[in-house]
Amino acid sequence: MAERLGGRLRRIFADALFPAKCFVCGVFLPPTVSARQAGIDASGLATDLGDAYMQLLDGFLCRTCRMDFQPLRTPLCSCCGVMFPGREGEDHLCGRCLEGRRFFSKARAAGSYQGSLMHLIRSLKYQGKVQLGTVLGALLLVVFERHWDPAAVDMVTAVPLHARRLRKRGFNQSAQLVGGWARLSAKLSLPAPILATDRVLVRSRATAPQTGLPRARRLANLKNAFAVVCKARVRGKYILLVDDVLTTGATAGECARVLMAAGARRVDVLTLARA
Repeated sequence: MAERLGGRLRRIFADALFPAKCFVCGVFLPPTVSARQAGIDASGLATDLGDAYMQLLDGFLCRTCRMDFQPLRTPLCSCCGVMFPGREGEDHLCGRCLEGRRFFSKARAAGSYQGSLMHLIRSLKYQGKVQLGTVLGALLLVVFERHWDPAAVDMVTAVPLHARRLRKRGFNQSAQLVGGWARLSAKLSLPAPILATDRVLVRSRATAPQTGLPRARRLANLKNAFAVVCKARVRGKYILLVDDVLTTGATAGECARVLMAAGARRVDVLTLARA
């Protein structure tokens, strides 16, 4: 009892001395026990993406910045997951997926790459705000449970960084997103997917940043950039590939192509955001 009270007093004291600020607009947040201090409360986590975002990002974002999240909802492209402008109808293939073959079977994301979600991803990726990895990973887990049967997926792995970029950044943001899934799945009483604890794919060639490149340049930039570490490990497996953002699908597509060429049975893609 005394220990719990002491912990509560320490949090109150910390709130008073170092009040939390919204990661986007910088406004001071109410002096309550924030998710950053108390850890993610996985009990009663909403299944609706908008509600889950509001719940999980409380303590990281003010209410206004949480409200600008745009979850991806039907109708979507049944392959690449892009959300259609019209809000009527069912999921169907978009023009790009009708025109050319995708090496992944299905891609899904939590929300549109804009507003506070975009800011949080950039804060994690470029500013080293690694504390965001777990909370954004929890949002990603909600998407996973919504669109996949955990028992059907054989392996979850992250898109790799080249060794040079990994050394410079210090972490792989995509791997950060799934690092806490086993613990969160246990809290939610959900079957935990099998996380690849060692490398499945490697980025064998350093590439220029994809940001701002048109699709054709992205594809050329990624040619022969990935390799499978052990073909026997992926042969016949249903693999879920995790990344932070899906833009044109060039990176995910090249990873999926390499995995399928190595004998994978199916490759799907899960990202936080869809551009």
